[in-house]
Amino acid sequence: PYTGWAGHMTRWYFDPVLKTWVPGSRSHDGDVVHGERNAERLPFYTRLDLSIERRIDMDWATLRPTLSVVNLFDRRNVMMYALDDSESPSRITSFSQLPFVPSIGMRLSF
Repeated sequence: PYTGWAGHMTRWYFDPVLKTWVPGSRSHDGDVVHGERNAERLPFYTRLDLSIERRIDMDWATLRPTLSVVNLFDRRNVMMYALDDSESPSRITSFSQLPFVPSIGMRLSF
């Protein structure tokens, strides 16, 4: 769950020199109106991680070469959303989790 956005607002401040109300500068996330807490849900995601390891016993040590793949199907799973309200209309950008990441490794035990 995450807390979504209902919109944004402009804060007005009273300027005692001009004796009038003026719109204030928009601070970082200060003028965003949030929705109900944890009322939104991220989309469902699927991810398959695969790892293969081979054990090789030698006289002096044990070798374990490994091959691993994170996110085998390369799904673009949403990790979080960000609101960009510097333009009108506001834009919601999604950020994905890890893409397809292959790796190899070697463990050595004495």
